[in-house]
Amino acid sequence: RKSSDYPLKAFQNAVCLFGGNANPEDKEPLQTLTRELTEELPSDLVEVVINQSNLTYFGTSMNSQTAKVIEKPYPYEFLCACYEAQISMNQFKASFEKQKINEGNYALLTKEQLLQKEKYAWGYDSV
Repeated sequence: RKSSDYPLKAFQNAVCLFGGNANPEDKEPLQTLTRELTEELPSDLVEVVINQSNLTYFGTSMNSQTAKVIEKPYPYEFLCACYEAQISMNQFKASFEKQKINEGNYALLTKEQLLQKEKYAWGYDSV
């Protein structure tokens, strides 16, 4: 969940997927993923996700943010790399019980809560 002081008002307190934009020094999508997860997850959990054998890369797609959502006079386009990783609930809970996170906060939600009660950033062009 993004924090209440997140720079984009539309995303404040919204539940979002892990990840973010590539930096110029990122040479490949896996570097971006590793850096972004380091910002958003405890370090031992980043190691579990990046080093596991079932980390799946699905490819890339072009995405955009509307000018309204990003509070700019122009839209923003970017390439999105999509990965999937599965971790056990035990790994997840153990990691968050002992380490501080660097960005936002976490909530375990049911499908009903996510779909009916939460503000969720489904995409960069809508919240």
